[in-house]
Amino acid sequence: MNGNDKDALWPSPSAVLGTGEALISRKRLLVSLLSDREAVRVICAPPLYGKTVLANQYARMAFPPGNVTWIQASEPEFLINLDSGNIEEVLDSNDSSPGKLVVFDGISKLRGKRRTSLVTLMGKLHTKQCEVMVTTEDSTLAADVELPVVVLDAREMALSSDELPKRQDASGDPESLLGKGHVPINRTVPPVALDTERGTDRFLEALLRQAPSSPEEALAYLALFFGSGSLSQLADFFDEHSQPDISLVESLFPFAGVRLLSSSFSAFELTEEARHELMVAHYSSIAPFTRFEGEAEFVLACVDLCLAVGNRALASMAFDSRKVQQRYAEKYGAETDNRSLPTPTNEHRFGEVGTTADKVNTEAVSPVRINLLGRCEVTRDGKNVLPNGELRRKAKLVVTLLVVNDGKELPRTWIERIVWPESDPSCVRSSFYNLWSYIRRVLTPPGEEPFGSRRSRDTVSMAGLNYVSDVNEVHEQCLLLHGCTDPAICKRALREIERLYCGPLLPGAQNDQIDAYRITYQNRVLDALVDGVRALIRANDLRLAQHYAEFAFGIDQTREDVVYQYMKVQQLLGQFAGAISTFVSCRRALVDRFGIDGSSRLEELYEEILKEVSASGETTETPKGDGANFL
Repeated sequence: MNGNDKDALWPSPSAVLGTGEALISRKRLLVSLLSDREAVRVICAPPLYGKTVLANQYARMAFPPGNVTWIQASEPEFLINLDSGNIEEVLDSNDSSPGKLVVFDGISKLRGKRRTSLVTLMGKLHTKQCEVMVTTEDSTLAADVELPVVVLDAREMALSSDELPKRQDASGDPESLLGKGHVPINRTVPPVALDTERGTDRFLEALLRQAPSSPEEALAYLALFFGSGSLSQLADFFDEHSQPDISLVESLFPFAGVRLLSSSFSAFELTEEARHELMVAHYSSIAPFTRFEGEAEFVLACVDLCLAVGNRALASMAFDSRKVQQRYAEKYGAETDNRSLPTPTNEHRFGEVGTTADKVNTEAVSPVRINLLGRCEVTRDGKNVLPNGELRRKAKLVVTLLVVNDGKELPRTWIERIVWPESDPSCVRSSFYNLWSYIRRVLTPPGEEPFGSRRSRDTVSMAGLNYVSDVNEVHEQCLLLHGCTDPAICKRALREIERLYCGPLLPGAQNDQIDAYRITYQNRVLDALVDGVRALIRANDLRLAQHYAEFAFGIDQTREDVVYQYMKVQQLLGQFAGAISTFVSCRRALVDRFGIDGSSRLEELYEEILKEVSASGETTETPKGDGANFL
């Protein structure tokens, strides 16, 4: 190996870092890496999830510069020298002695002899008492390492809401990127996505370069393409012999927004053009993992699903292929003009067709769908009915006030004070009637009389409007959990709450009345989650109890009943270190937010856990409960 080869293999870590990502501290992950320094640490995630950044942060924190050997494994020289066996020689020349760190950054999906050589080399370094760290996109590599291994997967690498950095708004006050809607609420995102200028583009570019190599990865790309929907719609792309492992999709590809315990998905947001570009690049690599014969059949299925969910624009883009148009003509016996999307029919549906059950009832009027938790969406048949603009913002505020009051009559003057708080009441009446007329017009189905006819001009309501709301649906599930003793009912209700509760009510709205409703609904959800966790603990379904306790803790780290239940289930599972970490996080959040310490009840549980740790002499997280029902 010559000097140039050597330089290509280990540049300084700072040379391979992006600018924005390095500013994000990953303290939570650094603690995990420090938990077992005798183990090989494998950081596995998709492109641009901050693998190199994290490895660099760990190296700089735990070692002086001269004690780190950084191997840029994505370079061709690395593969050449791995094949020749020169890597070990070079490492010896760089003094791979005890107390040193060797980082293999950017390991590709190695096969055969190369994979064996790498694993063997890692074993030799471990024998020399060197710390070994690997960053890779290969989710299977850790399984071949016959050594103690600590793995950080993509789910852990993605940023959580409490890790989002702060920035300065126009007034100079710090604001959370999450709170201002710059990042989708309730979603974990790759750090690169926070780069407002180029982050999403870089993320897309990385995905364009990486062709799917498994059913799980294929499903993740499909989720990105369709954006959101029912998980069963994605599963229908695969036959019974090639169904992706949803738990792997959740852990390896969090950008897909898929959860094992949910019936729906909500992927990282891309523009329709970007989604189409991604699929065009990978149609040929995704199709072999699906149940469809050939790429054209697969693309036609994508068109079908786009039409079924009402996304005609995306369907048109996917249909822009002569092969697909010809396959459509063969399948449905209809000719199409060049680049002309066919008009959807009852038979042109994704999945089984031609049965009575599949027929669309054209006479029934679809309800307006109003989602207010974690976003504000007012749609009918998947289409937005409120255009952008200041009028839309005020309309959403009025709709929210009506929905949280169950659509009942509300005083006009009360609404006016909330919508126009700084205006003279005598001057806003005409503005209100213009706004109310607009709301009635856009929410009323075509050809029908506007809803909300009033006996008095002094009140308004949603009487006569056919609508559904996530607020009401969540409330119904919360009621089911109050005093629930049936584990089956409890699990269904918890699953629905997790699916529906995407974040605080009407995020971004700066209004005292909305703030009060926001707190009310959040507490309602947390009350239900605490009840559900208690019920699962009584049923000895500790793994599932932990899942929902963690979900509740993610919503509010300062509610002591939430923290207590989360710590309790961690204690029962023998996760003492995790329970202690939960307690510390809660106490820190209470001090930062309210300037107070935790309650005596939490302190007592904390002391009880410390005594258990001392008595057992163990700090390992060994499950004690029966988690069979989790699967």
